[in-house]
Amino acid sequence: MSNKPVDGQFEDLFNETVPPTDPNAKKRAINNAKAEFRQAFAQSPRQNSEGEANQGFSLTAFLRRLLMNPIEHKLIYSAFGTIAVGFLAFTVVSTLPTNPTQQVELNYPAVVENTPTETSTSTSKDHDLALEEVVVTAAKPTRQREEHKANTRSSLDSETLVASSPEPAQRLDGVVLPSPAVDSTIAKPAAKLAESRAAGVTTGKSKREIVQHEGLSRTQRYGTAYAPTEQLTTTPPARPDSGEQYAEYQPNKIIQVEEQPVSTFSIDVDTASYALVRSQLNSGLLPKPQAVRAEELINYFDYSYPLPKSKGQPFEPTINVLDSPWNEGRKLVHIGIKGYDIEAASRPDSNLVFLLDVSGSMDQANKLPLVRQSMGLLLDTLKPTDTVSIVVYAGAAGTVLEPTEAKNKAKILQALQNLSAGGSTAGGQGIRLAYQLAEQNFKKDAVNRIMLATDGDFNVGQSSNEDLQTLVERKRDKGIFLSVLGFGRNNYQDDMMQTLAQNGNGVAAYIDTLSEAKKVLVDEASSTLFPIAKDVKLQVEFNPARVADYRLVGYETRALNREDFNNDKVDAGDIGAGHSVTAIYEVTPKDSAAKTVDSLRYQSEESKPAAAATNELGFLKIRYKLPTQNRSRLIEAPIIDQATDAETDIAFSIAVAGFAQLLANNPNTGGLSYDDVIEMASKNKGADDFGYRTEFIQLARMAKIAQP
Repeated sequence: MSNKPVDGQFEDLFNETVPPTDPNAKKRAINNAKAEFRQAFAQSPRQNSEGEANQGFSLTAFLRRLLMNPIEHKLIYSAFGTIAVGFLAFTVVSTLPTNPTQQVELNYPAVVENTPTETSTSTSKDHDLALEEVVVTAAKPTRQREEHKANTRSSLDSETLVASSPEPAQRLDGVVLPSPAVDSTIAKPAAKLAESRAAGVTTGKSKREIVQHEGLSRTQRYGTAYAPTEQLTTTPPARPDSGEQYAEYQPNKIIQVEEQPVSTFSIDVDTASYALVRSQLNSGLLPKPQAVRAEELINYFDYSYPLPKSKGQPFEPTINVLDSPWNEGRKLVHIGIKGYDIEAASRPDSNLVFLLDVSGSMDQANKLPLVRQSMGLLLDTLKPTDTVSIVVYAGAAGTVLEPTEAKNKAKILQALQNLSAGGSTAGGQGIRLAYQLAEQNFKKDAVNRIMLATDGDFNVGQSSNEDLQTLVERKRDKGIFLSVLGFGRNNYQDDMMQTLAQNGNGVAAYIDTLSEAKKVLVDEASSTLFPIAKDVKLQVEFNPARVADYRLVGYETRALNREDFNNDKVDAGDIGAGHSVTAIYEVTPKDSAAKTVDSLRYQSEESKPAAAATNELGFLKIRYKLPTQNRSRLIEAPIIDQATDAETDIAFSIAVAGFAQLLANNPNTGGLSYDDVIEMASKNKGADDFGYRTEFIQLARMAKIAQP
């Protein structure tokens, strides 16, 4: 548009249309045209204070005058044309990127903070104020201005949508970011995101879903100066075991026979680890390595080892030597024990105390409601003369049901149904009250046992593992045993549950489904409730002339000192009626090329001719006590190096052992893979009446998928 004053522009237009014959006429025409033009726009229709439209200007008359008057005609056309050309030029320049090879994309939900509460007016001043009150996070072009380094606080990270602090709006190479009043497609999602952020909710969208800058590096996308100072991180959902505690252990190492030829450990018949692993894999996550105890995965399954011949010796070992499936040149020493089962008619009476956690943390579908159902299933296995008591604990402990015979099933079930969850967790107080009730109704020739059902969170009162262990040991010596049933996830204290069960001569099981409750409390009721041997210890002495080294699979938390084997005061694991126990050693024969350590240069073999002449890899010894006795008995058997074909049960147990070691990241599994585990287990699944082995194969497949 011309830089001349308005009077000069009107004069130029007049000279082009009307020859200047009379100077006064020329001046009057110019003044009249200016006055009428200004009056026309000043009197355009608008609302007065009473809300009525002004009628001082007729649009029809004004247009007719434009067409008839050549001066006004050209003046208005020139003014409007100049405005249109200027607006078009501004629009084109604003939309073009400074760098032709880079595009700035604004078609994604931007983050807006401090959105104005009122719509901005059309004046440029108000619009500028609105722009100063909104900050929009956008992809930064490669070329950065120096002033951005001082005031820019927003960027997009790999899995982060960043919320910027309120600072002036940025002009990105000629592109002015719109305010909420101008562009609602940005303001609405941004306001919603800001609201979610205030509530602690993340967006869940990744950087790639928000903005696509293919072929550009992170520095090219955002620039080195755009370090975020405040981020709304899209963290993954909390793991189901994020609040759980497990006993720390290191996988068993390979031990040189010449340095330490004797291995001693306590047997373990717990199954909690298997159910915990299953729960995690069903959630699509790999379990924590500390949650995987190989012996509990192996012993979760029942194996048809030969039964003992009499009650006087409640079990006898079955020993097999096979080639290792995961390390060529090594062998597996497979030891299986099967306890005799008690017929239903000859089972002793039971004095059971149900110690139930009803704290607020149990108010979930897989906790207290599942506890009620599980205890109901257990009632179906009891004899009419068995007695049941119920003690509950939350902020305090109390007796819900005095000792009641199992024949009054309806009364017991009603007491269970009346339970509700709430309050803190006075677990220590609850355990003491349960022992008091068990002592009051103690039966000398019966099984006196407390069945603790909890999510494991002891947060009030006597809660340290050491204090509870001392209490449980003292009551165990009086003939009152303790078994633990775990429920729920996240705050489950596995290490405490293991401490209670191991020192209470009981089993630790984890119940995550009603099917698992049936397995533990119905199908395996005899082994859960009725012990046939206590303080069972295993010791193996390896022949240094035939074995170079060995490694025990699992039982890391059950290791004993060599001298503990003959010490009857040292507590060990118990075996229930019908229980089977499996232990697996991996050994390296003396003449094998798979030895991990070279032979000693100065160790003479001439002093061991007798040992070298035998085919014994080692010698097995088992100590145990009968439930009513305090003096241990001994079982012995040689480990003969003779090739045997792996029977179905043995081969399946080896597959489970390999699976457990893979989950625990054990470094001694050679080239074993989940595919090998799946193949081995599938070939040796056997009858599988209850589908447990089929379920295991599915878990192995899920573990393979969940690998990072």
